[in-house]
Amino acid sequence: MINKSKLGEYLKKLRSEKKENGKSFTLEKVAEKMDISVNAVKDWENGKSIPSLDKLQRLADLYNKTVDEILEAEDREKIDYNEKYFIVEKDWYLKYNPNDTYLIRNKQIKEITKRFKELVLIRMNRYFKANEEEEFKFLFKNFYNATDYCKFFSIKSEEDNNKYILFKDALENVIVETKEMDVSDRFWEIQKLYSEKKEIRFSFNNDILDLTSVKILQERFDVLENWQKDMMLAMYQNLTPYYYDPNRYSSKSLKRFEEQNGEYNFEKTKKESLKFLIKHGACINRYFFNIRIKKKEENKIIDRLEELYKLCLKPLDVYICENGEYKKFKVENNEKNRFLKDYYYDFKHQLFNHEDLDLNEDTEEIYNWFIKNDKVPEEVYLKIARNLNIDTNTERKYWIADVKSRSQIDKIFDRCKTQENKIRKCLLEIDRLEKSLEKGEKTYFDYKYSISGGKDEQSIYENIESWKENLNYSEFLSNRNENETKKLFKDIDKLSFDEIKEKYFYMETIEDE
Repeated sequence: MINKSKLGEYLKKLRSEKKENGKSFTLEKVAEKMDISVNAVKDWENGKSIPSLDKLQRLADLYNKTVDEILEAEDREKIDYNEKYFIVEKDWYLKYNPNDTYLIRNKQIKEITKRFKELVLIRMNRYFKANEEEEFKFLFKNFYNATDYCKFFSIKSEEDNNKYILFKDALENVIVETKEMDVSDRFWEIQKLYSEKKEIRFSFNNDILDLTSVKILQERFDVLENWQKDMMLAMYQNLTPYYYDPNRYSSKSLKRFEEQNGEYNFEKTKKESLKFLIKHGACINRYFFNIRIKKKEENKIIDRLEELYKLCLKPLDVYICENGEYKKFKVENNEKNRFLKDYYYDFKHQLFNHEDLDLNEDTEEIYNWFIKNDKVPEEVYLKIARNLNIDTNTERKYWIADVKSRSQIDKIFDRCKTQENKIRKCLLEIDRLEKSLEKGEKTYFDYKYSISGGKDEQSIYENIESWKENLNYSEFLSNRNENETKKLFKDIDKLSFDEIKEKYFYMETIEDE
């Protein structure tokens, strides 16, 4: 609907700005240029009437404006949205100090998501002006995706691969269909049509642990929709936030971290972040939780034994150099031979200088400390520190941090232990299945578990977005359990994080018959 009063004021402004011989155009001058009466011009400027289509074009030519600008009673700004939302450029960060890029990026994301929501709300109430349409299109094409839900409301084809046309058509139809709803319900329905691209999405893995210390992340979280906040809380069921351990990044990095944040405590940081989520609006919503599906399966014993044999008992291939030529030999598949074949040289690289790699007298020593210890012994760290000329006269946590930052000993040790623990369990399974065979049994029953819902951040996000499509806003609100969320908040300091997950984020198991 055209605002006659606003249009009239705009025409007056344009006339006053139009100069001839240093003087503004008069009503008479405009009437002369337009071949109409002075009273007709007065009626336009007083908001009593609207110029006809041909007169609008002549006014646009007279004042060097577009017809859209005349009708919208507003000058069209020439805005470079690539410059305004510069993180759209792949290498934008190269123009800035590396220390500032994290803050700059988050400020941009905050501005992008805020403005896109503003524009959606504007369109719910009226048609876009030209500048708004251009900005909305730019933001969508670069930072948002059209969901499959759009296909229920759009008659546009995707043949030209123009997702914006598909989305915009669906948007127009949803706006019409929801015109009798209140703002919250309408906005809920419109949100089903689009999703944020990964580049601007608030991330559980990368952002959650920094919430308590980074103000810009707090500001971004506060403006998330409730369903997005609930989703972040629900992700604790399946995921652990990215574990940044400053102890692994040299003594210098560790000291710098402690100066800024105090002593690092992963358990405490997770709890503080969980508190922040709840304080700032996140709520337990079990519709966002995954479900474990348990299915009983019958398997052939002989097939499973063959699989286990290949992993645990099949002779190992080893290559030995004789007279400059490598020859393959078969050796027994036992713990020591697996160690010598798969792990020994990795450990040796960590424990000795490269010029000592031809030595063999250390074999028993390395193997013995590997099988006797569940974690890397102190003397091993000391040996590596000496080889790397690391000063061990400083506080232990600092020289250990330097060792970990310059060696892979922990990763290698953990990888080897994990593999050997797996093989031990498999050997026990072989023993059990062989006894079943001796009894004449040919099959055994096992339980297979599958997860209904996502297993990582991306798939969880997609699953929840899909789930949302089937709910209206009131149904979403009714599934938010505020009482359970309050209980969780009270228990955070009383329970360990594992206990919190078990009590409040447990995964329900359903048997599949």
